[in-house]
Amino acid sequence: MTPDPARDIGQFPLLSGLEDAVRQRAARSLRWQHFASGAIVIDRDEEQADVHFLTRGQLLAVYWTRDGREIIFTSMSEGNYFGELTALDGVPRSLCVYARTAAELAIMPAAVFRELIRDSGLFRDRVLAGLTHRVRDLTERMCQLTSLSVPDRVKAFVLRRAVQADCLRPGAVLRDFPTHAEIAAQIGANREAVSRALSAMRQDGILRAGRGEIIIADPDGLLDQDL
Repeated sequence: MTPDPARDIGQFPLLSGLEDAVRQRAARSLRWQHFASGAIVIDRDEEQADVHFLTRGQLLAVYWTRDGREIIFTSMSEGNYFGELTALDGVPRSLCVYARTAAELAIMPAAVFRELIRDSGLFRDRVLAGLTHRVRDLTERMCQLTSLSVPDRVKAFVLRRAVQADCLRPGAVLRDFPTHAEIAAQIGANREAVSRALSAMRQDGILRAGRGEIIIADPDGLLDQDL
């Protein structure tokens, strides 16, 4: 796991377009590491504070309860970064992150991350915007959990994925769609209830399902929720 300043860091929205000196410092600091599917990237309660940038693959940030139930807080795709909270406050990790698929990550020491916040206004603004987005997303999910039925939480989940992928239109395809169990772990339901909700959405003509993908048939149907 060695630094490689020749690697392109423009694929990471947080690091692209930075001032030349800042960008070069960031590139020199990164270490690149591969993880097999199912491997633990960081574990809960770890004290190491590096910040991770996902180059390739998919990751899940999860919390396992004492009875072994998995709660998925978020899924991460290429370009995402994580671990900045521990880099900022030094508190041990609150979640486990593992590789849903084979993955490659670029890893930045916490000290460098804090230096970039201090020295680059653009970098600092992006970090603050990311933290703000996370708070808003968690607030929205908490409201859904307390106010929506399971079918409407499933609709909201599909709607959010479609909006994030710019696919909220008839015939659009959401690829690499999570399994029913993964959806259940993210919305606070069980797999059977998620399966029933998705089946009902297919019967109502809102979705069509393929292998590992969802086709949006009726975007307006996703917006129709009992609030």
